[in-house]
Amino acid sequence: MVKAYLAFGSNIGNKIKYIKAAYALLERSNDISIIKKSGFCFSKAYGGDDLNDFINSVCEIETNLSPFELLTYIKNIETILGRKKTQPKRYENRQIDIDILFYGDEKISKKGLIIPHKDIENRDFVLVPLSEICPDKILPSGKTLDEAIKLLNNTTKAVSDD
Repeated sequence: MVKAYLAFGSNIGNKIKYIKAAYALLERSNDISIIKKSGFCFSKAYGGDDLNDFINSVCEIETNLSPFELLTYIKNIETILGRKKTQPKRYENRQIDIDILFYGDEKISKKGLIIPHKDIENRDFVLVPLSEICPDKILPSGKTLDEAIKLLNNTTKAVSDD
């Protein structure tokens, strides 16, 4: 089994409900075990002022799926929950977005999959919940999560899941 980290975001409708549904679908897999989940946090949209604000969460999993099998599985969850990509490589409002942040110690740079996530150190909405579940994680740059968060204009705030 390989330890991996996933990021979840939603900015349409009942955002927390979508993330909880994604977690439930993830837990249905015999090949994935959720080890830890962060709380939920609010963040301003990344990628455009015309986008709705987000709710985000991060989890640690163990899986025997390959990185590409895991990607296929999480993209299927996005489809089940109603996500439709309208334009490639553009930021858009979405019911659910799931990204693979880390997959063991692997480094992958292929079309459709970059691990560690290529923009992780610029995303407070990923770093803050990640620091909740694995505060000692070292980022690809060698920075700690706290060091990286301090360099950002952090707009991420914890929210209740009620």
